[in-house]
Amino acid sequence: MTKNVEKNEIKSGKVGTIILSILNAVLVFLLSFLIYFRVSFFIAYVSGSSMDPTLYGGVLCGLKENGERVYKGGDYLFAKKNKTPERFSVVVIEDVKEYGIIKRIIGLPGEEVELKDGAVYINGEKLDESSFLDERVRTDAKSSETKWMLKEDEYFYLGDNRHDSEDSTVHGPCKKENIKGVVSEWSIKNKKKITKVISIFRKDGDIS
Repeated sequence: MTKNVEKNEIKSGKVGTIILSILNAVLVFLLSFLIYFRVSFFIAYVSGSSMDPTLYGGVLCGLKENGERVYKGGDYLFAKKNKTPERFSVVVIEDVKEYGIIKRIIGLPGEEVELKDGAVYINGEKLDESSFLDERVRTDAKSSETKWMLKEDEYFYLGDNRHDSEDSTVHGPCKKENIKGVVSEWSIKNKKKITKVISIFRKDGDIS
């Protein structure tokens, strides 16, 4: 009887050790992931209608003293730091707004971008934007400038809502150093779930 008790105690001890080891491994993994995420990503907030209908920028609820519009209820997204954007990447660009502006990369370094006949042309060829833009949407210049030759460190960016977006058609190209991060495709596809969770802990516009 005593031997059986001792055997059971030994087995219980081994099981406890295994469980403890598993818990420690899970804890180490979670801590490592959190550190990696904190170093490599940040949370981006969509404000305004310039990326409609791809992203929701909330409801206009007032103006700041400097005249800047304030929106509430916009999407939250995850953006990767220090990642080189590709064509059609959604990016966060440094701006006077503390959380930056979110736009889509259209032209890449060294390319010629031209707007004509309501469409975008890259190096003389019409750009196919049908993967995210309705074919009826026109892309028109907002000034007399309709053609841009991008330098080796410049990107041309537009909002998906072409009629209500202050982008490269207004401000010209941006430099790579002004791109704070590239929004992950996963977070765009899961924006509603992400926004629901993050909104529990943050006020609109808070990022990190």
